[in-house]
Amino acid sequence: MDLRGSGEVEHALTLVGELLAAEGHAYAITIIGGAALGLLGVVDRTTADVDVLAFATPAANGPPEPTTLRAPPEPLPAPLVGAAETVARDVGLDRQWLNAGPALQWHAGLPPGLAQRVTWRQYAALWVGVVSRYDLVFFKLFAAADSTGPRSVHYQDLLALRPPPRNCPQRRPGSGRKTPRRRSARCSTWRCATSGTISASPNGGPPC
Repeated sequence: MDLRGSGEVEHALTLVGELLAAEGHAYAITIIGGAALGLLGVVDRTTADVDVLAFATPAANGPPEPTTLRAPPEPLPAPLVGAAETVARDVGLDRQWLNAGPALQWHAGLPPGLAQRVTWRQYAALWVGVVSRYDLVFFKLFAAADSTGPRSVHYQDLLALRPPPRNCPQRRPGSGRKTPRRRSARCSTWRCATSGTISASPNGGPPC
């Protein structure tokens, strides 16, 4: 079963936090993806999982310090996994609904200053940091460029984020060198999202 809207996301995270508190554990995670978009009020849709981008160190009083943000451990801590699996069984979610796959973004690089823009929410013994709307634009742009087309959920999320118009040149003036294909796709996606034009070309080529 998917998580249907931000209310179910918060309910699942609260259950995890309560289980951790009962066992004397505390964790802090930072999330992106559909769950983050829902918690920020950008979209209201179902999502299959909660995408974990980072871990942080819980503070004695108050939210974690931005300087403690780091890539999630591999594998995830057993108490956190156990609590998430218990919630999955009780609520009917996928066993791996707490998904650390997006941590691969650490290899590609994160937007500068991301840690300072995270907003924190507390669910019992679980602190959850939500990546800012500004930073979600970068992650959704990255995903949309590799998606199946303008009707994909990543395109639609990017449109909902309403990114500001930016210039994205295809080549450096006077250099004669083309932008690499992946970057070119992202530039095209950015122009589509900021112009509001998301229809694909008739011959199946790039949108816009």
